[in-house]
Amino acid sequence: MPDFGQREDKGESEFGWGSGLTQPGLEAAPPSQGGRYRGKTPPMPNNPALDDLQRLIDGEGD
Repeated sequence: MPDFGQREDKGESEFGWGSGLTQPGLEAAPPSQGGRYRGKTPPMPNNPALDDLQRLIDGEGD
């Protein structure tokens, strides 16, 4: 019976470099040097209401 969801690593092909999303050796490289793009979320201002909610979740503010 086939093992769906799992694939055998076939190595390099015309479709990719083998297993993984980036070429071996470029895992930490920036996109300009052939690495993968990693988006970032912009900084968020601190919200005091969320701090109060977190204290309630933690059981500190009854």
